[in-house]
Order: sequence, then C-alpha cells, then structure tokens
Amino acid sequence: NRQEVVAINNRNHLQVYDDAGALLWSSGDQFGASSNYYGSIAAQSDEMKDSTFISTRIILDDLDRDGAKDIIIGKNRLQTVPLMPNLRYFEGSSIAALKWTQGALAPMWETKKIANYTVNYQVVHPDQDSKQLQLIFAETENSLPFAFWKSSSFYINIHTLKPAQP
Repeated sequence: NRQEVVAINNRNHLQVYDDAGALLWSSGDQFGASSNYYGSIAAQSDEMKDSTFISTRIILDDLDRDGAKDIIIGKNRLQTVPLMPNLRYFEGSSIAALKWTQGALAPMWETKKIANYTVNYQVVHPDQDSKQLQLIFAETENSLPFAFWKSSSFYINIHTLKPAQP
C-alpha cells in the first residue's frame, strides 16, 4: 500500500511526493497562500529578506466515500508589491477539492470565487451514511499590503454540498 505526501512549496504550488521523497506531481495553480508568517512586524519589514509565510492547512477527507482521501485546500489569490516581496495582499479566494487519480490531483469541485480572504475552512459530514457534506469557512475583508491594516471582523459561511444526481 503506497503512501503519498501532499505539501505546499514556498511558491504556493501543491505538490505530491511518494514515500521515498520523489516528486510525483506539482500544480500549475497556486494553493494555500496566506497572510500569516513567522516573526514580528519589525522582522517582517527590516531584517527578513524572504519571510517565512505559513500556508493554509490541507484537509484530507474521503469526500465521495470511495475509500480514498481527497484534498480540500484554500486558494487565496496572492498579490505582491513590486520591489517589496514581503508585503502581500489577496484579490479574492475560493476553496477547492481535488482527487488523486492517474498520477495527478484532479479537481472535484471549487467554490465560487469570493472577493474576500479565506482565513480557515473545515468539512463536516452531518450524516455518516450520506455523501452530503458541509463546508464551513471564515472569510475576512481583504487587507491592504501592509501588516498593520488588517481587518478586525470576519464572516462564517456554511455551504451544504450534495452529490450530483445521475
């Protein structure tokens, strides 16, 4: 039974590695970008040439109940300021579900793009015998590309996803 490792690289590309550490696949799209980083505002602006940003989390869940884990991940649309690579802001976001098939992660579904930044997300199965699930996510207003201008409010969203009828 082979195991794969799913990770996000420093350029926000989703990657899959085999159990020996060999790269099997890398996404063309960016996933997992966030405004969170290690350090302080002073370190962010003065000392760190390349900040270490913390990616959003990767959720593994068997969304379609086929016995294989699927990927749920945020897609915050990252923008940077020319000549100031440590400053970042986001032009909207969505949440995507992907399935490992034929040597690649293929899209299962993606939410509609919203104008705001997605802070966090979770998938809940309200009924263990059903393929129905709920996607819960928190969004906040986009911040300008300066760390001290962050929004202090957020919104909680709940979407119920039902399987397509044949």
